[in-house]
Amino acid sequence: MVTTDYDLLSTYVGCSAQTSELLLADDELEILPVTLQTRVDWDTKPPHGS
Repeated sequence: MVTTDYDLLSTYVGCSAQTSELLLADDELEILPVTLQTRVDWDTKPPHGS
C-alpha cells in the first residue's frame, strides 16, 4: 500500500519486512522506518540514528 499525505511532505509505504529491507538498503531513497505507533505529523521526532 502506498499513500501520500497532502498536508505533509512524505509518502508512506506499507509492505512486508522483506520489501522494507530492500527499500531501506537503497542509497538513492530517503527512507525512515516507522511502526504502527510512530507519529507521522509535524510534531514527529526523528527516530534515533537518523
